[in-house]
Amino acid sequence: MGFSEKLREAMDLNLQITHEMPYKSLWGRHSWLKVSFTPYSENGKVVGANILVIDVTEDKKITGSYRSKDDFNEDPQNLEVSLSIGVAFYPKDGDDIFQLMSKADQALYRVKRSGKSDYNI
Repeated sequence: MGFSEKLREAMDLNLQITHEMPYKSLWGRHSWLKVSFTPYSENGKVVGANILVIDVTEDKKITGSYRSKDDFNEDPQNLEVSLSIGVAFYPKDGDDIFQLMSKADQALYRVKRSGKSDYNI
């Protein structure tokens, strides 16, 4: 099962998944990425996800499970990611984590209402 299928299944079943895949950057560097995807729900409906991407190439070299450049002949994965960010600053926006998270969340939703893929401070 490829990443797209795993992603679809994770969204449908509200499951966390982790997937390792070869990746070739725009600059021609061959790497191995580990992508962890955790959907989150509101009122029983998946409304977003936390995505963590880690370059595990060096770990694979150390453990001996690294595949050489020649093994990257399989179709490379296109990983298009956009993000929306809300930012809050201590102490201007709050004195504790709850106030800061609330302000950052308000800023995030301003971004989402304005079309996403941006940031707001």
